[in-house]
Amino acid sequence: MKSVKAAKVSGKKVILRADLDLPLRQASSGQVEVADDTRLKALLPTLKYLLDRGAKVIVIGHLGRPEGKRDPKLSLEPVAVRLQELLRKRIEFFPELPITNYQLPNIALLENLRFWDGEEKNDLGFAKKLAGLGDIFVNDAFAASHREHASIVEIPKHLPAYAGLRLEEE
Repeated sequence: MKSVKAAKVSGKKVILRADLDLPLRQASSGQVEVADDTRLKALLPTLKYLLDRGAKVIVIGHLGRPEGKRDPKLSLEPVAVRLQELLRKRIEFFPELPITNYQLPNIALLENLRFWDGEEKNDLGFAKKLAGLGDIFVNDAFAASHREHASIVEIPKHLPAYAGLRLEEE
C-alpha cells in the first residue's frame, strides 16, 4: 500500500480508518468520556496531514464488540468529543448510515462500524456504502488491519487506498 504522502488529497473526501477501540469511563459529571486517548493522539499526525492539505476527512472505526447491534455504551460519540478537544477543531458526529443530504464538514466521525453487522461480516454492500462517502481511503488502524472486516478489506477495493503515517511507522 502506498504512503498517504503520495496521495493528492486537496479538495477530496478522505475516509480515514482509525484505531478507535478506546477505554471509556463514567465521569463525575455522569457523562461517558475517553479514559485513555493514546490511540487518538497517535492518529493526530495523519489527520493533521490530511487537513493541512485541504482534505475533508471522514474518520471511521470501531469500539468494543456490539455484535451488529447498537449499544449506547459503545458509541463513538465520546471519542468524537475527545478528538475535537485534542484537535481544537469542530468534528461533526454522524450516528447513522446512510449519510444523505449533508454538507460535509472538514472533519466527520461516523458511529461505531460494528453497530452494523456488515462490518464484521465483511459485507460488500456495506463496504460500498462506506466507500461511497469518499474519494480516497487511508488506513491508519494498525491494531485492526489483520481483521477481515468491510472497512479494512473491501473499501480499498473500491477507492484509491493509502497507508496512514502511523501505519507506515509500524
